[in-house]
Amino acid sequence: MELHGVFHADHIKPYSLGGMTTLDNGQVLCERCNMEKSNKYADLPEWDITPRDWQNKAFNRWLAMNGQNVLINATPGAGKTTLGLKIARHELQSGNVSHVMIVTPSDNLRRQWQVAASAAGIELFSAYDANFELASDFHGIVTTYQTLAARYMDADKSYRKFTESSRTLAILDEIHHIGVGMQWSNGLRDAVDPCPVRLILTGTPFRSDRNPLPYVEYEVKGNEMICKTHFDYGYGDALRDRVVRPVYFQTFDGQASWFTGDGEFIDTGLDVALPAKLAAERRNMMLDHRGDWLRKVLQAAHEKLMEIRQDDPKAGGLVVAKDSQNGNGHAWQIAKLLESITGKKPVVVTADVDDAAKKINAFRNGRDEWIVAVKMVSEGVDIKRLRVGVWATNVTTELFFRQVVGRIVRMVGEPEEEYSYQFIPKVEPITTYANSMKIERAHVIDDLNAIDEETWRKIREEFDRNSNPALFVSSDGERSIVIHDDDKYTVEEMEEAKRMCAKLGTQETEGYLIHTIKLMRMLGTAKAPAQKPATNGKPNEQRPQTLEEQKQGKRRRGGPITRKVREIVEISNGMCGYNEINRALNQNQNVKHIDECSLPQLEQRVEILDAWLEAWKNGTGRQFTVKGYLRQRPSDLAA
Repeated sequence: MELHGVFHADHIKPYSLGGMTTLDNGQVLCERCNMEKSNKYADLPEWDITPRDWQNKAFNRWLAMNGQNVLINATPGAGKTTLGLKIARHELQSGNVSHVMIVTPSDNLRRQWQVAASAAGIELFSAYDANFELASDFHGIVTTYQTLAARYMDADKSYRKFTESSRTLAILDEIHHIGVGMQWSNGLRDAVDPCPVRLILTGTPFRSDRNPLPYVEYEVKGNEMICKTHFDYGYGDALRDRVVRPVYFQTFDGQASWFTGDGEFIDTGLDVALPAKLAAERRNMMLDHRGDWLRKVLQAAHEKLMEIRQDDPKAGGLVVAKDSQNGNGHAWQIAKLLESITGKKPVVVTADVDDAAKKINAFRNGRDEWIVAVKMVSEGVDIKRLRVGVWATNVTTELFFRQVVGRIVRMVGEPEEEYSYQFIPKVEPITTYANSMKIERAHVIDDLNAIDEETWRKIREEFDRNSNPALFVSSDGERSIVIHDDDKYTVEEMEEAKRMCAKLGTQETEGYLIHTIKLMRMLGTAKAPAQKPATNGKPNEQRPQTLEEQKQGKRRRGGPITRKVREIVEISNGMCGYNEINRALNQNQNVKHIDECSLPQLEQRVEILDAWLEAWKNGTGRQFTVKGYLRQRPSDLAA
């Protein structure tokens, strides 16, 4: 609020907790805010991460906006989660909020946020129940838009009860999933309206149905409503900063023949303009598993993946399919095709697959070559080892296209000469989307001066001797142009450039191949080759468990708490019942339900149950009480 009269010079990190009396640990607050803050400060552990430059700039923008519905638009793979956690840590540590609520469009993303937050020292609960208090060792909750929508009509279960009870920062991830006036929007508004500060994140700040997004401001320009973002970090920016990988789009041409519903026979190539209905039918014909087009695309994509795996043994590929149809649809037919090509069964994850989230996680941490999905891996899923993608879906929206491509551009470790490859049909509007992404990065490409003078001399001499090199023709007759940067390169050009680089003893990385083609064009020649990136796959380290996982280990079925309660019931011949034991524990730990227990309290329960069980074994079980046991134990166990 605007300050009037008396104000307080406040320690951001409290003096009582070691905060220094320095300018960078100081802020101006009104008296009320300073008093309220005193009991809210979260003393979080150090976070061993160095934010990227764009994340620091976006964070400063957040501070300047005072957290009022700040919309950050950052290209997929740039690190929106890290930014969100940096902001959450600041808000908790400054005492501006006492809790965090993160909302995602899927369970898989919810899980990723929870794990990442735990690594940042922020513990989130994913199974919030409005009937019980949040355990004191959690900093907030993480949930999905679906869950908010399902509960908002029930006052006893609504998440609004949580956000009204404490000052809460709301982080709304991938907000483009929500359209104003729709069911998810109603649930979101109900839960989030009480939050005084909101961070809104997306990599695609628009919806295909043109519906406005909640909590987003729009500007009128002509006949259009333009979304107003507060910080933008596009694909071109991320490439320049080497935050994401460059991506090559390999287009495939082809021919399709089919009968329409009216009995008309159509035989046409992908480059022929057709009415919308026939164009949609043609896309489906090209993607049909019974034809040669899809098999040849998968074969070429697998060959590229095998080439990459020579240097990066953990590299993986993603095929996005049309549908699953309960195990009999397009995704499964693609899986059979891949198995026939590779000799190995790919991982298949669709909405109707059991334990799909576990399979995605296993693929993320494993060495399987291919994963086939419909939409479950299209957004937010962080599988950094993905290097090759195949577009085998009939979805034609730019939003979906950018999200899919975002899966294969994420960088592993330190910036390296890593390239990704997306195989797409040579059909509109897909090629237009690919071109638009490449135009974004045109200004970040090094110019031809990036090649050293000695290489220039060798290339010029070779062109003088060989001004009319042979023309290579692809044997499958369907592989078409490569889209890269702000230009397009033929297969023949790429092949010839590779031969030229090999002959001259120069590097054969994608950057040199493109530079070579540009020079060939300047000198009036043109034919060229493939590419071979260099990456160093790094083994996945075992991550620490989140707080919720640690708690689940104590109380899950077969865990120490449930097992010991059962043993007490059995050894006492039912004299101590399940309800009696749980009621005694809850009363003496001052909680209404086990959900409210902190981790130390759960560990205390295990110790109490051990002592109770031992008492029954030595014949003193009838005299044992939880209250009496705690009275005899050190005070820290009763805390």
